[in-house]
Amino acid sequence: MEVDYSGAESVSSIAKLRNSKQFSEIMDKIAIYVEKQRKNSEGDC
Repeated sequence: MEVDYSGAESVSSIAKLRNSKQFSEIMDKIAIYVEKQRKNSEGDC
């Protein structure tokens, strides 16, 4: 996963992204998407 660091001012501001609510929500959505893809691919076998 690529993260755009161009707007970040420091390492600490980047580190805050990892614990942010928005980042957490995005990661949850990705996990749900991956699980759906996994279920779909199992049905194709």
